[in-house]
Amino acid sequence: MKRTEYRFGVNDIQPFGKTVTFERPVLGTVVVEDRFLVLFDYMHDREGRGRNIKAYDRHGKLLWEIEPSGGFDTMKNGTRVPEPYVALSIGGDDGPIRAHTFNGDVFDVDLDTGERSNFRWLK
Repeated sequence: MKRTEYRFGVNDIQPFGKTVTFERPVLGTVVVEDRFLVLFDYMHDREGRGRNIKAYDRHGKLLWEIEPSGGFDTMKNGTRVPEPYVALSIGGDDGPIRAHTFNGDVFDVDLDTGERSNFRWLK
């Protein structure tokens, strides 16, 4: 079973009926079988690593952190940082989980490892 939930500006979610609280605001979640993926608000990524999607088991234990997108954004001070992800989606009923960047890059995400594949561009 897969479902997507978007809850803007909150730090806690209830993917399996138990509250899990994070230090950063959550933009959305995708719940898949025994785990959940969290898209964290990229505006609160103080490290600027572009790895704002993480997977957790049903108890809230971190399983993996997504790879950086490969693209770059330029900050106001001229620093280049990895481009963050801005959305998570599901490709149909049993389709892949997809990670989206602001610039239109879309990747399929491996649920077991967080590795990206099948890059495409949508805008």
